[in-house]
Amino acid sequence: MAAPAARYALRMLRLLAERTAPVPAATLARELGVPRSSLYQLARAMMDEGFLVHYPEERAYGLSSLVSEIGAGSLHTDRLRAWRIRCSSGSPHPPPSRSWGISPCSPARPSPGPT
Repeated sequence: MAAPAARYALRMLRLLAERTAPVPAATLARELGVPRSSLYQLARAMMDEGFLVHYPEERAYGLSSLVSEIGAGSLHTDRLRAWRIRCSSGSPHPPPSRSWGISPCSPARPSPGPT
């Protein structure tokens, strides 16, 4: 069973991800079904950890760039996993990133001897 604070934090991330603009604290509290004082405590913890940004002039919160970085990392992991599955099945498709150099599916190249 998840801790209530963790559940609210995840729900807040999802709610903010669905919006195109920062969301006022009153709206977040109402939609999450928590007292505004609890929302402020949760938001403070999430800001301290780098997940939220506070817009004081709007009294609103939005997602930080950390959330995008986590999403990009997840996408890269999914692509890598799919490529490894293709690689193990003998598929000739190239790896998802050209920056790897030698393909992990390729046999290791012997190091050149002394010249």
